[in-house]
Amino acid sequence: MSSYNWLDAINVTEEMLKQTDTRLPVIWISALDCTGCKEAFTRSSEPSSLDTILNFISLEYSELLSTASGYQAEEHKETIFEKYKGQYVLVVEGGIPGSDDFLMIAGKSVREEIIHAAAHAKTVIAVGSCSAWGEFLGLG
Repeated sequence: MSSYNWLDAINVTEEMLKQTDTRLPVIWISALDCTGCKEAFTRSSEPSSLDTILNFISLEYSELLSTASGYQAEEHKETIFEKYKGQYVLVVEGGIPGSDDFLMIAGKSVREEIIHAAAHAKTVIAVGSCSAWGEFLGLG
């Protein structure tokens, strides 16, 4: 069985992994999802999620994995958009609805939130089948 190293997809080298003084800022937004991709990430082994979070990335925002919540998390996310404009990675998990009528995050539609976050991201990574291949529950 072959394994997939997601870091290869964003051109991360061994040398970069050893440089822990600067970590890549990551914003992980969950759209219409089952949280299965985050579950798989937390159980990953090449590299482990612990090594990834502590030594390589700076997970700045995730509805599930952030320690902050509510307005503190949302304010921090907006700060990261400005502080790391053009430097952060946006990870999208779950299907993105084709309408603003479904799923709200802090009073904004998830679709609007993803468009806003993607505007100044260094790169956008679609995690899992739902975000990579289309609609979820026929709502798109």
